[in-house]
Amino acid sequence: METETTEIIPKLRVKTLSDRVIAVELASDVRTIFNVREKLAKSQALALDKIVLIREGRVLADEEPVVIKEEDEKFCLYLFYMEPTGLALDLIGTANEWDTKNRLKVFIGLYHLYRRDFDQAAPLLSDSLSTFAETGLLSFRQLVRYAVLAGMLSFDRPQIEKQVRSKNQMYFLVIEITRSIGSHWRNAIFGKICRVLYELSLWRTLWIAY
Repeated sequence: METETTEIIPKLRVKTLSDRVIAVELASDVRTIFNVREKLAKSQALALDKIVLIREGRVLADEEPVVIKEEDEKFCLYLFYMEPTGLALDLIGTANEWDTKNRLKVFIGLYHLYRRDFDQAAPLLSDSLSTFAETGLLSFRQLVRYAVLAGMLSFDRPQIEKQVRSKNQMYFLVIEITRSIGSHWRNAIFGKICRVLYELSLWRTLWIAY
């Protein structure tokens, strides 16, 4: 008697900004990033233009093929979307594991940075530097850059000295950004801040559902 074999369909892990993991089945009709976006839009009841997938600091183009790394159990794509209840709940405070808390600081800090809420973004991004491990989302240098710029706009001078200049991870970018600024540093870095915010907006104007 022949035994029927069940085909195992591989799944792609997609992580949201609330650290929720969505499993997308890579059936035969899911070949490109656009196909993944369509699947997510349907399963999450979101408009397609809200589905922005990111990997290693860049938005994945619709025509790119879907790639998974079966040998890496933690491999995933990132959906730059914060669920409506995500900020209402104290996700960081209620997280049971430290790596989850640290990961959420990055996610929520970037969310606030995108929303131009620098006072919320700065402490979260600064605090996440010493334990940063989510390099699948963005590089450490990118995170440092965002933390420096958010801190420059949010912290007062004593806080800048404590939170920014005193951190070895941030020092090389602080020197780059603050060189020859003098007492008028806020005006001098304005152009750099605008360029970074423009870079963020290129990821997609409608990253997040309000």
